[in-house]
Amino acid sequence: VSPVWDHCCHVAGSHEHSTFSLSVFDSDFAGPEADWLGSATLPANATGVHTLPLQGGMALPTSTLTVELVPPSPPANPIELRA
Repeated sequence: VSPVWDHCCHVAGSHEHSTFSLSVFDSDFAGPEADWLGSATLPANATGVHTLPLQGGMALPTSTLTVELVPPSPPANPIELRA
């Protein structure tokens, strides 16, 4: 089974020494609580596609999380400063 969640979010204000901590849960409606499948971390200044091992939780030892980080787009209408 290779689930694809395609969840997208926007994060702002990261510091060069920050990390993103991602936790994955499975909610299958079999009970009132979601199962924690595992967690992964990566540097906040990373870009590109990263396949990270899920650690801890109930995931299989070979479970991974693929994350794509893209730099923010420039403003739509840049402000021109004149001296």
